[in-house]
Amino acid sequence: MDSAPSSRELSNPAAAALSPRERSLCNGINPWLAPVAMALTQDVALAGFFRGGVQVLGREHLLPHGPLLLAPTHRSRWDALMLPRAAGRRVTGRDCRFMVSSDEMVGLQGWFLHRLGCFPVNPRKPAAASLRFAVELLQAGQQLVVFPEGRIQQDDAPLRLMPGLPRLAALAEGQGVAVPVLPVGQALPRFRWSAAQNFRYKRLTAYALLDATVGKDVWNQGRQWSLGDFMHRDTDQSGKSVADAKPLGYYFRAVSTGGIGGLYDVLGPNNNTVEDASFVKLRELSIGYRLGSIAGVGNWQLALIGRNLITWTKYTGFDPEVGLGGGQLGSAVLNANDGYTFPNLRQFTFSLSTSF
Repeated sequence: MDSAPSSRELSNPAAAALSPRERSLCNGINPWLAPVAMALTQDVALAGFFRGGVQVLGREHLLPHGPLLLAPTHRSRWDALMLPRAAGRRVTGRDCRFMVSSDEMVGLQGWFLHRLGCFPVNPRKPAAASLRFAVELLQAGQQLVVFPEGRIQQDDAPLRLMPGLPRLAALAEGQGVAVPVLPVGQALPRFRWSAAQNFRYKRLTAYALLDATVGKDVWNQGRQWSLGDFMHRDTDQSGKSVADAKPLGYYFRAVSTGGIGGLYDVLGPNNNTVEDASFVKLRELSIGYRLGSIAGVGNWQLALIGRNLITWTKYTGFDPEVGLGGGQLGSAVLNANDGYTFPNLRQFTFSLSTSF
C-alpha cells in the first residue's frame, strides 16, 4: 500500500517528486531557490569578481542530454560556481548535481547545498546510499559532478585521486548505464605508426624513418606557468585595440586569491594548456656513398646520419614527445607533462667505414 503524502510534501510539490533515497540524503533542487542562486552566483559574483569575463573552452564536448559524469580538478571554492556556469542550465538546459564531501554539507552552507542539487558523501569511506543515489541520477539521464581528489588542492603536488570516481563509473556500468566521463586530455595515444624506406642507386644509398603518434594530449605546463607570470607572448597586449586587448584577469595571478582564475588557474591542467600533441617526426635520415677501394686498400664508405630532424605538429611547446618520470604514476608515458624537460635534440653523425 502506498503511504499518504506528508503535510511537508503537500506544501512543497518539489519534495513530493523526490525518490525515497534522495529524500534521505538531500532536498533535491528547489524550484524557487535555484533560479535566485543562479542569478546571484553567475550574474553578480562571477561577473563582479572576474571582470574580464569567464570563457568556457571545449563546450562542444558537453552533452545536451543523457547521463554524463564530469570529473574536474578541484582548485578552489570557485569551482562550485564555475561548473554550473560552464555546463549548467543556461548552457546545456539542465542542472549539475554535485557529490559533495559530508564535511561541507553542514551549517548554513549545508542548508543551501541540500536544496541546490548537492548530496553528501564521505570521501574516505563512501556510503552505499550515496553511491546508489549517484547511479540513480545517471540512470535518469542527469549530469553529475564528482571531484576526483575529494578535496580542494591548491599546491602543485601530484594529484592523489580518490577511488570514488572509477567505483561510481563501474557501478553505473553494472546497472547498464553507459556513462561518458569527460577528462581533460588523454596521455596514451590512440595509435602509433612508423614507415621506413631504403633507396639504392649504384654507389649511393639512402634511408629514412618516419615515426608518428596520433591522439595524444600533453599538458604544456611551461606555457601555463608563463601565462601566470605574464611572460608569454600571448600576454603581450601592446599594439592591440581596445576591442582585442585582454585584461589582466584573462591570464590572472592575483596574490589575494592565490592565483585562482584565468588561464593560469593555480597551475592546474585545463583545456587551454592541455594540447593535442599528435605528431609526425622524421626520426632518421641517412645518406651514404661507397667510395670503394682507396689505393688498393679496403672498401670505403661515407655516410651522414641525422636524427630527430623535423617534427610536424600543432603542439606549441618545444617537443610533443615529452613526459615526466617518477611521481605516483611512475612513468613518463602516462604522465604526459611538459614541465621544463629537455626536448629531443637534432643529432648529426658522420661515418667513415671500411671492410677488408
